Amino acid sequence: MELIVHIGQGKTGSSSIQETLIFNRNVLNNINVDYVGLNFNLAPVKLYEWQAGGAWNKLIDLEDSSKQLAHIINVNLNKLKKSKINKVIWSNESIFYSSEVVIPALLAIQKTGVKIRIICYVRRHDSWARSAYLQWGIKHKTERGKVKSFSEWISSRKINFSNALNKWTEFESENCYIQNFDKVDNLISDFFKCADVPMKNILEKREYETPGNVALNLWALYNSQFEKPVLPNDLYPLFNQSGLMNKSYCSVDLKSIFPTPLELNQVLKDSENDINAVNDIFEKHSQPKFSQEELSVKNYSVDTNELISGLLDVIKFQNNKLNDLESRIIRLEGKR
Repeated sequence: MELIVHIGQGKTGSSSIQETLIFNRNVLNNINVDYVGLNFNLAPVKLYEWQAGGAWNKLIDLEDSSKQLAHIINVNLNKLKKSKINKVIWSNESIFYSSEVVIPALLAIQKTGVKIRIICYVRRHDSWARSAYLQWGIKHKTERGKVKSFSEWISSRKINFSNALNKWTEFESENCYIQNFDKVDNLISDFFKCADVPMKNILEKREYETPGNVALNLWALYNSQFEKPVLPNDLYPLFNQSGLMNKSYCSVDLKSIFPTPLELNQVLKDSENDINAVNDIFEKHSQPKFSQEELSVKNYSVDTNELISGLLDVIKFQNNKLNDLESRIIRLEGKR
């Protein structure tokens, strides 16, 4: 039995690897390989509350976290072995910074005769910082207040990959692959090669591709309207379904299209004969003539950010209404 542990790091395509593994799970099972999810949430045996997507911190906070982790790994490997599975893949980018919990568990598993294979992708710091900011600084606003500029966001973070990497390279495993993410041509095929799993009949799935500029700017505007942190799912379904996610738009100079006082005065000059003729008609019908006062100046200018923010509110409201109607239709159809 072999346990392949994909430890991340974050922002190196881990979600695409995980989605590919989930989508092709039946294909993998046919070649005696299984994927157990982020937190062994897809494993056949579930004993703990932390065995759920997004529940990694529940494990980390436990006093006996390593012991529980080793136990659930051991139980599931034995269960899967009975089903003819001889290679198990565990992928969770949070493992990268959790060596103090995971390595003791893996050492305990190694003693039972299980081979351990480590796979890790590392991204250059500036490339990682840019991708991380777009994800956690804008799309998923993780801090309170308006969306911070990149310089504000990065100033509170010290990027250090080597400390975590050193701990993993010191772990003696059957195979350890520390890959330069920036030099990988195809992430999915590289991962399967490192895992020593054939890619025949495997369909690649891509997740969290970088959105287009319009979508990113809309996220920044929308999320800045809230004091609290905002999940990306507020707008993602809307952008994805409408095709806006990667669409480009032509620019319009809104300030130049509305009437100016000079242009309106020209209308008066050009219409002088007709104005006089209408005034003569008014006089015959005992009506006051057109005023000769200049029109009061109206300012039509709107800050672009205000305009887009208002449109987003309208769209979000309509989208919520549509979702509500869809839910009602589903419930009504279920009663038939």
